[in-house]
Amino acid sequence: MAIKGTMKPDHIPVNKYKLSLTGMIPIIFTKISGIEEETATVELPDKSIRSGGRSGPIEFDVEMPAHHVSEKMAMEGWLQEGKDPVSPFAYKTGTLQMYSQTGAQTVVYMLEEAICTKRSLPELDLSNDGEMAVIGFTIKANELVNL
Repeated sequence: MAIKGTMKPDHIPVNKYKLSLTGMIPIIFTKISGIEEETATVELPDKSIRSGGRSGPIEFDVEMPAHHVSEKMAMEGWLQEGKDPVSPFAYKTGTLQMYSQTGAQTVVYMLEEAICTKRSLPELDLSNDGEMAVIGFTIKANELVNL
């Protein structure tokens, strides 16, 4: 199946993005997992499905280079803000921007009430040839809004 000629020019590649978080220094996330938003459903006695009307919270993972010390410290601080006693600054607003190849088009989503909930350290191996170590964090948010 050929798709040549069906795609509009100036597509948005998966490597042109920026995730900004309010109150945080600029952070280079080398990877952002897929973000899924799902509306709750209700199954009726006749086995038909109806919308529950609300979508649940979203969750996604980000990765960053372990050697980016100031950025790592900012994420570590955000993770700590969510632990007891929970800081009033633990919940942040975020903006995910995805850019087209020329930069003429931008897709923007806003994260509302985002919180950092988990840190994951890389698997280490002496036999590795020197691949860059990355630290992962899990971010959860109450809502993802298309702007």
